[in-house]
Amino acid sequence: MSQQVQIKPVFFRHSDDELTPKFVTEYSESEIVEIRRKEHIQCHYCSKSRASGVVLKKCGGCLIGMYCDSDCQKKAWPAHKSACKQNQHAAKTTGAFEVQSLVSYTRKNRPIFSDYGEVALNLMSDPTRCLRYVLLIFLERPEFKAGSEPHPKQSQFRARDACAVSLDETIFGKLATSMREQLALTNGERRGAGDIGSYFVILWHAHPDLESDPPESRGRANLHTVPIGFSETSLKVARVNAWVPWRDILVQRLNARL
Repeated sequence: MSQQVQIKPVFFRHSDDELTPKFVTEYSESEIVEIRRKEHIQCHYCSKSRASGVVLKKCGGCLIGMYCDSDCQKKAWPAHKSACKQNQHAAKTTGAFEVQSLVSYTRKNRPIFSDYGEVALNLMSDPTRCLRYVLLIFLERPEFKAGSEPHPKQSQFRARDACAVSLDETIFGKLATSMREQLALTNGERRGAGDIGSYFVILWHAHPDLESDPPESRGRANLHTVPIGFSETSLKVARVNAWVPWRDILVQRLNARL
């Protein structure tokens, strides 16, 4: 039996120009989570989502990029080209299962990333910070009891920490230049679609034997880039939530399924 949600305002970040609270009691909490998840499974070019009934198709090269048609895929190629090569390289070096696990984790938690990204990067005070800073989330594999298998709905990763960092060589080594170029292209696409811009959430899953290696020697397979667009409406939500301890709440919510 699904538990009914208590009456409370729900802000739909991208659907209205003004932040008008919409009170909902007809949906269970799990149904609202599923609706938000579908809203964030979007065409990587025009941002049409599954929630609107669009059928998305995967990039034939990396099987990660998603597009509503061939026209969007062609227009997105300049920005996706670098990521496509990284995704294919990751699949070869660490295996397709590792990559698909990160992709699945991203799709389940993308609404959570978007809830705290603007606050973490302080885009409310300066939206152009999206070009210089990224939200970095450190992941590790959770430990399961010997002989036991994780439940299908249980998360395959545990969030260790999260922080806003500069997109430079200090942390990302030789990857920084290509990542900045990719971010600039993605921002141009989002502005063309009517948003203010786009920022990157970087999932960093380092293997135990790589923990002490310098950034430039760590394989690209350990990084998974999640571009998230933001609008004036979402910045209004961020200004309301600017006071919250975003790091603690973000990690807590990401680990709720463990």
